[in-house]
Amino acid sequence: MQNVFHNEHGFVGVGSDWIVRLKGVASDNPLRRARLCLHRSDDELLHEMIIALTRDCIFAPHRHEAKSESYHMIEGRMIFIMFENDGTPCAGGVSKTARDGVYQETTTGPFKKGDATVAPWAPSDTHDLAAYLERAALSCGLSRSDLRK
Repeated sequence: MQNVFHNEHGFVGVGSDWIVRLKGVASDNPLRRARLCLHRSDDELLHEMIIALTRDCIFAPHRHEAKSESYHMIEGRMIFIMFENDGTPCAGGVSKTARDGVYQETTTGPFKKGDATVAPWAPSDTHDLAAYLERAALSCGLSRSDLRK
């Protein structure tokens, strides 16, 4: 199932119809996420995306060495955790509250598949990764109720 949509016109309006569509695709997709790329090409120098995540969507700790990223919550919630190079959690937070999250991500391009460096200390098994991220969030001061909402 397709979970990435591309802008083909040079402009795109994102209203409630797109938000509903992305949330529906995310809930039906094995990766538990969907995105609308507002930029036209992976080669663009600026990438803006509207991304929908389900509550059970997790990302392995990773970084993009030569890129910057910012997130703007549109609705819902996202828990984020920052890590030191050795895997020690150093900051975490919750953005908004609800079951799922929809946000705008802005980052620098171009996009090259595989350019993210996944943390070598992060568990590769999904269940182990979820437990690891929960422990990391708690060590950053988030509460169990933050994680269950």
